[in-house]
Amino acid sequence: MHSWHMEIASYYENTRYGSGQIQSIIIDVSGEDVHEQDLLLGQVYFEHKRVGGKHYNRDMASGTWKEVQPEASSDTAREYSSRFLELPSIAESQTHVGTETIGGAEAERFHFTLSPEAVKTMFAGQPSFDFSQNAGGEVEVWVDSDEFYLLRYEIIIRNVIIPEKIGNGDIRFVVNISDINEPVVIEPPAI
Repeated sequence: MHSWHMEIASYYENTRYGSGQIQSIIIDVSGEDVHEQDLLLGQVYFEHKRVGGKHYNRDMASGTWKEVQPEASSDTAREYSSRFLELPSIAESQTHVGTETIGGAEAERFHFTLSPEAVKTMFAGQPSFDFSQNAGGEVEVWVDSDEFYLLRYEIIIRNVIIPEKIGNGDIRFVVNISDINEPVVIEPPAI
């Protein structure tokens, strides 16, 4: 894959505060160029672009862009999709559910069950939540039937410690990937 559009949404469920969306991330990738928007309650609170090897962050208060030094962090877009290559080897069980249509493409749907240790392995580099007391999870994955691209996945991890004093609950991630190898234009911001 050399270009794609990805939307990631995370939710908390079964907490003392009920359920709700935590945040969402929208990522466009075209070769080495990336545009990422992080949203909370539908509002963009962080925006970053990497275009032509240069990195830019948007000041959300003023709306202006500024060239910045690259951070030592990993590539979020590739990290989210590449972790799924480990699923068959770390899952307790896996089932081929059947064939469905996702975004106009025929896709094979798979269901995986994860033990608490498998969850810790899969999310070892994820600093946002504490998975130390998790009770395992389940993953639904849709893979393009012809090209074998990951098109969608949903994960639910039970008994996660959620920050911001929400406490223990379940975390659900829903990820949709589209426009695979289609033209995705990412332009440098006017600064």
